[in-house]
Parts: sequence; structure tokens; C-alpha cells
Amino acid sequence: MKKLINIIFFSCLLAVVANATPARKQITLNIQDLNSSLQTQTVVYFDVDIATAFAMPEDQQITFDTSAEVPQIFSYSSDNVACYSNGYGDFSATTTVALGVKIGGGSTYTFSQHQLYNFDGTTIVQLEDRELGVFTDLRMSNYTVQINSSGIISNRFYLHISYPPTIQTIPAGCTDDDGFINVQEDSSIRWNSVKLYNSDGHFLYAYNNATGDFSYQGLSEGSYRLDFVYQQYVTSINIVLNGNKIVDSISASTMVAGVGEDINFSAITTNTDNITWDFGDGSVITGVANITFMYYETGTYTVTLTCTNSFGCTSVYTITVVINPSTGITQLNGSGAKILTEGNDIHFYTGNNSHLVYRVYNMAGQEISTGPVTQDNYVVSLNNQAAGVYIVNLRGEGMNYTRKLFIQP
Repeated sequence: MKKLINIIFFSCLLAVVANATPARKQITLNIQDLNSSLQTQTVVYFDVDIATAFAMPEDQQITFDTSAEVPQIFSYSSDNVACYSNGYGDFSATTTVALGVKIGGGSTYTFSQHQLYNFDGTTIVQLEDRELGVFTDLRMSNYTVQINSSGIISNRFYLHISYPPTIQTIPAGCTDDDGFINVQEDSSIRWNSVKLYNSDGHFLYAYNNATGDFSYQGLSEGSYRLDFVYQQYVTSINIVLNGNKIVDSISASTMVAGVGEDINFSAITTNTDNITWDFGDGSVITGVANITFMYYETGTYTVTLTCTNSFGCTSVYTITVVINPSTGITQLNGSGAKILTEGNDIHFYTGNNSHLVYRVYNMAGQEISTGPVTQDNYVVSLNNQAAGVYIVNLRGEGMNYTRKLFIQP
């Protein structure tokens, strides 16, 4: 008899599961007579587009066994039909399901859950024995009780399924010390405690006897863990709290350079919408994170990186670079390099060193002429340029020679 009941039950259950959606949540309950070891199961499930009232084939009405020895457990649909497979619609709120049993009586019975499928860890599933006023957390233990009466017993056992808490966060602001984690809890559940830990596992704060809505305040951006403790049951939720604080720094290819020498600056930032560079010599560049810059005068310059975002946050980071005169100290094979002007001609004296390249920049940092130096006393004419100061660089393997020159066409 027991085998026949289980075969029928699981065949119908598989037909229902085959049409399930990913949102389906299911509880499988079991009743066992400890004296005879006979047992049966029933299913309560939640899914989209499922009616709470009885409807075939989403619900399966129970057929009561004529044998008094086999205990049977079932649930009631919203219109009071006894079912061994019972759909209760989409799970969107705390739900109480009326259960019934048919037993021979005069024995000890154990109620247990054999499956909690697709429920959040913070959903508490309790069996209530209304006659004795006992609630049992079915995640942690079974419920065993002596029942002397026989036949169909209704209005005594109920299944309570709590809706999981809603977690909301408010990002930390510009000072990174005012973030919120808000918990909106099902008021039917009172947690022994809800404990907050940071990403290092350090305990921060706990709400005891927590129910309803509560929040953790004054938090910085980062990862957190909430431990929900209900009697002996503990479950955790990991939370990422975003922040609006700008964190920035500058990296530079060198902190000491010569006049006309390229320096590569990089902005390393988070939570930044706008970037402004101030190079301390009157040059201001915006909207670029990585930039190559050169100075035309010796001195000590403060480079300032200013970052802002749409949340009203601002951060300023500075470094100092030292610009030395171009010395022409690089020499190859005992020959020094020289750069001279005559009218609008630039003369490159290379000491017969090969594989050299020249570059000429105006005072706005624009490159106006470049090319290889193919011989000693190589001449470049700036016929189309206005009189003024220019930066001239001669560079090659082992050589980097820069001078500021005046061109007078």
C-alpha cells in the first residue's frame, strides 16, 4: 500500500514539475508513524500564474486511503479542497497554509520537510501545532507528537512560510562614512539577532530581537555580511555597499627631468567624472587621464590633479617635479652635441654620431618640425615660422639633448 501511494504521488509530482518556471518554490512535507514506520508526503509550491483556488492540473486532489494504518498528510487550497500537490500562486508575501492529516491514532507521528526548493535562506518555514501551541522550525528539526485521535484532523496543523527581508543600500557619500544598509523584515518573524560584519569578518553591530524595519548607518564603501540568527538556525547575506568618495593619485614617469624632456603623467582615480590637470606653469588640461607633458623653464613645479563627480564630491592630489637645465652632458665616443641658430636656420653638430632624430616645438608645446639628422652640421630651416623662442630636442641611442633657442628669420 505504501509503495503504491508513493508511486502515484511522485508520478503526479513529476508532471507538475515539468511545467514549472524558474521562479517555482517548493516544500515537500512528510508524516511518519513511528510505530509502523509507514509514511507519505505532500507538496506545497509557489509559482507564477498559479491560482490559490483548486484547479487541475496544477493542483492534485488527494484520494484518501482506506487503510487506517497509512498516515496521510495534505494541504487545503484557498477554497478548502484537500490536495497532496497544492499550488499557492507566486510567492510575494508571508503565507500560512492549512494542513490536514488522516491517521489511525494511538501512535507517535513525526512531521518533517524533505525538500525546501528555491527558497531564500532567510525564509523561515515553521510547522504550527495549534492544539499544543508549538512552533517548529522545519529547517532545523522535525516535530514529533503523540496523537490519540483517529480519522481526518483539520484545523490543528499549519505551515507558516515567511517572506525574506528586503535589503536596500544607500551609497556612502563624499566623506565615505555615511552609507546605509536598510533591512525591511517580515514582521511575523523575530530574529534572535541580525549581526553586521565587515569584509575582514570583524563584527560591527547587532540588532537583537529584530523584526520589522531597521538599518545600519555610518558605513563606508565596501563589502559586508549580515548574519540572521533564528534559534539554532543561522543564514548569511553578502552585501556590497557602493560609495561616491573620489580616490585619486598621480603617477609620473620621472620626478626630475630636463627642460623639454617628456614626462608621462597618469591619473589613477575611482568615482570620477571630470579630471583637470594644472601643471604649475600656467598650463591647464581637462578631460584627459593620461598625458605627456614637458616644461620649457627650469624650476620646481607643483602638479595638481583635481577630480569631481556628479554627486558633488571633489578630490585634489598633488606631486612636485623638478626641472633642470638641459646640459648636453650626453656624449658619444668622446664627442659632445651642440645646437646653434643662425637666422632662421638651426645647426645640429652631432660629432658624427648617427641614428639621431631632431624635434622642434613652439612655446605652446606643438611639434612643428621633426626628422632624422643625417650628418654632422645638419641644417634645418624654419622659413615659415615667426620669430620667437623654440624648444629643440636632439635624441638618439644614449643621447637626449635639449635647448631653448631664439629664431630670427
